Amino acid sequence: MTLTKEVVEFANALHIQDDIHLQKIIEESREIAERVEAGDDSLHSVLDILIGAIEAYEDDNFKFPAVSPEEMMRWLMEKNNHKQTDMTDVASRTVINEILNGKRKLNRSHIERLCVKYSVDANWFYP
Repeated sequence: MTLTKEVVEFANALHIQDDIHLQKIIEESREIAERVEAGDDSLHSVLDILIGAIEAYEDDNFKFPAVSPEEMMRWLMEKNNHKQTDMTDVASRTVINEILNGKRKLNRSHIERLCVKYSVDANWFYP
């Protein structure tokens, strides 16, 4: 049995070797996603497999540094140019101030609201 070039390339995509290969697979995944969105359902399972390969590579190679939930909140605030006054949908200004000054810890409710506010997964807050 002779394997076609496409089958060999697809098999190689299942194990991403480096960041250059990752970028190539991401680009190909985008093209396939566009075709799926345009109605080509035959490629849906291929897209799922490629996304799984991308996620596996990223999980193995891109780790968040271990930071406290409070440091993550501070980073998200800085990244989004948010001040304490922008955080009243998470907690009162007093509570936000205490968290940022190390006098208080984030609780589960705060983290849930931060996840909604910044569209991130709760895993961002748990080292």
